[in-house]
Amino acid sequence: MDGPASTAARFRLDRKRSSGTRGPHVLVHGDHRHALPWFAKTFDGRVKLAYLDPPFNTGRAFREYSDTTDEWADEFSRCLEGTVPLLREDATVVIHIDEHELVNALSVADRVLGRKNRASIVTLVRSAATGHKARNRGVVNVADYLLVYAANRKAWRPNMLTQTRSEYDWAYGTAIENIDAAPSKWQFVTLRAYFGALPRDELAARAIANAERIIRFAQPRFDAVGKRTQEWILRSQKNPTRVYRLERPGYSDMWLRGGNRILFLRDKITERGGKRVLVEPLTNVWTDIPFQGIAREGGVRFERNKKPERLMARLLEWVTSAGDIVLDPYLGSGTTAAVCMKMGRVVYGIERGAHFDSLIAPRLVRTLSEVGDLRTDGFSVYEEQSGT
Repeated sequence: MDGPASTAARFRLDRKRSSGTRGPHVLVHGDHRHALPWFAKTFDGRVKLAYLDPPFNTGRAFREYSDTTDEWADEFSRCLEGTVPLLREDATVVIHIDEHELVNALSVADRVLGRKNRASIVTLVRSAATGHKARNRGVVNVADYLLVYAANRKAWRPNMLTQTRSEYDWAYGTAIENIDAAPSKWQFVTLRAYFGALPRDELAARAIANAERIIRFAQPRFDAVGKRTQEWILRSQKNPTRVYRLERPGYSDMWLRGGNRILFLRDKITERGGKRVLVEPLTNVWTDIPFQGIAREGGVRFERNKKPERLMARLLEWVTSAGDIVLDPYLGSGTTAAVCMKMGRVVYGIERGAHFDSLIAPRLVRTLSEVGDLRTDGFSVYEEQSGT
């Protein structure tokens, strides 16, 4: 039962447990040790994102599963090794873990996927040091970790994402008083000189509303730009009161004054919910995905370690596109599958727990009824057969 040939006969399509007709999503009720090689043999799809959320080995027992084992590293290693053959060259692997097995997870992933393919370690802040945690005499653990690997770093092309800034960036403290004039005649003044002596929150709001004329000056890295750009920087330094515009085909234009770049606040503004907000590139610390209030999300209750739909939505947005295949060999409460269905991705999911029928399947039936016609976007359930 270790290879595809010996496991292919162990999985039977259960039409009564499937949703609608045979849809693109494939769910397996069984052990990932057997299901992963079966996936590799049976399906010709190529996985763009593999999201692995194994038990954290906290030593606790929950209604749906036991979170304790002496062989955690070996079990996780088998799962990750079984995942590799399903990956596209430009695929991403995200491993969701907490501090209990973080070191083991890193060691296994570096060995299986290659240290050179480790793209990031994201700190995911999931709670605050409040309540009983506030009485902890040591450091309070409030974070999970996402270990992000590329199947092949050279082929990895994640999408550019931004996150909302919690505060105004006061480096953007200058306004162009006469933005409609020729750049050579621009007049630069402070925000308070332009908008008046307003409280800081009102000043920030005015700046965001007028982002097209709000700027900051930033010193460019001379050694990091090409020869042509270096020449323009030097020219700007020799004529410090003149504004230069360097057109760069395929890139945004570069504005220079006194050897410094002119950066516009407008480039850090986006529309969200019909409102202008200030954003910044996504960092490796995520504080904006709340884990509180998700107990009933998806219509299922899953004790401990249930993941927010917003987390999976961000991962899908970051490293996949519509129609891509996503693998989750630890389905848990079915969050990955539900979000994939909502966002037009195809999910391959595996879960061995008895809650497959009581939690996951009903949740996905409800999800499909919300997003489309069951007859055209159903899921197929395959049951692992013992003793075959």
